[in-house]
Parts: sequence; structure tokens; C-alpha cells
Amino acid sequence: MKITADDVIPLENWPNMRHLAESVSLNRATHNTVSSWVPLELLKSPPSRFNYGVPERIISKLNLKIDNSPIIADLISSIVVARDSEIRYLEIGTSIGKTAYMVMALASAIRAPLCCFCLDIEEINPEFARMTEILLRTELKKISFEQEIFPKRLAIH
Repeated sequence: MKITADDVIPLENWPNMRHLAESVSLNRATHNTVSSWVPLELLKSPPSRFNYGVPERIISKLNLKIDNSPIIADLISSIVVARDSEIRYLEIGTSIGKTAYMVMALASAIRAPLCCFCLDIEEINPEFARMTEILLRTELKKISFEQEIFPKRLAIH
């Protein structure tokens, strides 16, 4: 894919503190509606091979509420808030799906055009798949979602 000047965000349109504050507010509202990001029993058994990228030491903290300190989902979302044109978002290592889901939900809430492509070596987290299906079924206006597993089967030696 060739990157053109239209693909680059001009500095004057770069997200500012207002965009970040809006993103934090909308993402916390989304985050607080989710009681469980992944069934804990799935972290140690199929379909997960690598605990969806969740280190053992943080499993107990996985579903805790978060404060208003900016997180990576807020920074990515602030770009969505700032842009008038479609954003193409590639997430490599989707894991549980928190970041991708918050970005998609924010884009849907503000009716921002977004194409989100999630790439992971794991089978998709069933809870992320369920939440995304509901989001797309109820809010599909200007948002599209593709999910690819690459490679679908990974031989570990």
C-alpha cells in the first residue's frame, strides 16, 4: 500500500487536549459497561493458547474499572475524534480486545468512519467477538470491522 499526503494527519489537525478529554470520557463510559472482558476460565484453556496475551500476574486485575488517566485506547481514539475522513486502524496483537473495542465503540458513538483490522495469532476472544457483533449489528452506520487470524493454526515446537 502506498502512503500519500492524504493519509498523513496535518499537525494543525493533530488531536489536542479537547480531543483527548472527549476520548477519555467516551472510552470510560464504554469500559464501565463491560463487566467481563474475557471469561477467566478461557485464559487457561482452549481456544486461548497464550492466555490472550495476559500475563498471569494481572489476570486478577483484568476487569477492574480504570480511572481517567489516558490509556493507549484514548490516544488512538483522539485521532478518530480529530479526523473528518475515514481512519484505517490496524491492531497487531489484539489479545483480549479492549483497545480495539473501545476505539470501535467511540467511532460508532460519534459516527466517525473507521475501518478496523485486528490481527492476532490467537483465536478471537469469544467475549470480544460477541460484543463486537452486537456493536456492529446495532450501530453499523459508518463503521466496518474485519477480523483475521494469522496464522489460523500455529505449530509450536
